[in-house]
Order: sequence, then structure tokens, then C-alpha cells
Amino acid sequence: MEEVNHQNSLILGLKQYGYDYASLTLEIKYDDSKEKIKEKQAAIIVEAKKIVASAIKSDMTVEQKRKSLYDYLNDNTKYDDAALKSAEKNNFKSVDVSFNDSFTTYGINFNMVKRRKLPLFAV
Repeated sequence: MEEVNHQNSLILGLKQYGYDYASLTLEIKYDDSKEKIKEKQAAIIVEAKKIVASAIKSDMTVEQKRKSLYDYLNDNTKYDDAALKSAEKNNFKSVDVSFNDSFTTYGINFNMVKRRKLPLFAV
């Protein structure tokens, strides 16, 4: 479950999970309400579409599109090594608040948009 959470940028605020073997049910708890998570997901999708639209042109080949997105990410993002060390220290269960949410998928996306000085709105 941890791997699924870390590899999907639209899984936000996973707090706790467990499997009930009696009922064969996966139980998942999140930090935010369903509505708040949907708002955050929608904001991420809007910004992702803007990024894709700015990096990809209709006449590009698939390989050119891949390279363009790679170049965009390479030029506009940076890895937060200090947050990684904090997460490793806490077995990836949490990150010290001083890292301003830079290790969660929502935080990564939000901070990337903020660094590009795109207009932000509260979600």
C-alpha cells in the first residue's frame, strides 16, 4: 500500500490503512474529508494540464513529447534532500513540518507551482 501511495500523485493524505480478514475489506483513513481531497486532486489536475499544454505541441512525436516533459521537470523541479532524510528518519511515516509539506505528493505539486509563480488559490 505504501508503494501505491508514493507512486500515485493523486492519492492524498493517506493516514492509516488495514485489512479486515473477517470481512475481506481494505479499510483506509485519510487526513482530509472526501470533498477536500477531491478539491486538491482537481487543483493538481488543472495545473498538470497547464504544464502539459506548455511543454507539448501537437506536431511532436511521442518521443519528443516524453523528452519535452522530462526537460520541463528537470528544469523546473528540484529534489528536497533534507525532506528525504527527515522522511527516512521517520520510516516515511511523516516529515518534519519545517519542510513545508515538500515530501507529500500534494506538497510537491503545490511547491512546484508556487516556484513557477503561477497564480495560486486556496483549496
